[in-house]
Amino acid sequence: YISGDEVRAFQWLRKNVPADALVLAGPRIGMFLPAWTSRRVIYGHPFETMNASAEKEAVHDFFRMAAADPPAARAFLVERGIDYIFYGSDERRLGTLDFLSDDEVFSSDGVIIYQMDSS
Repeated sequence: YISGDEVRAFQWLRKNVPADALVLAGPRIGMFLPAWTSRRVIYGHPFETMNASAEKEAVHDFFRMAAADPPAARAFLVERGIDYIFYGSDERRLGTLDFLSDDEVFSSDGVIIYQMDSS
C-alpha cells in the first residue's frame, strides 16, 4: 500500500516539479510515482522501463554508494541528470542520504524529497 506521507509527497511533486523532471526513487515507489505524478523515474515498472534490470541495479548502486562515497554518489546524480530524489521508508532501507541534507525541499514525516542543484 501507499502511505499518507507518500501520497502527500506525490501530490507535492505533481504540483511543484516540472513535468520533465527525472526522479530517483526506490523500486517500489518508482513503480507508482509516474502514475501518481506524471514524472519520469530512473526505474519504475519492470515492463515499462528500458533496460529495467540495469536501471534497478543502478538505483541500488546509488544507495550503496551514498554512504560509502558521497562524492561518487553526487557524481552519479549529475551524470544521470537526476532532478529530485524521493526518500521514504523503502529508500531508507537501501541506504542513507546524509550528504543531501542541505538539498531538502519537502518533508512529511516519513518522506523527504531532495532537489539537485541544476548548476
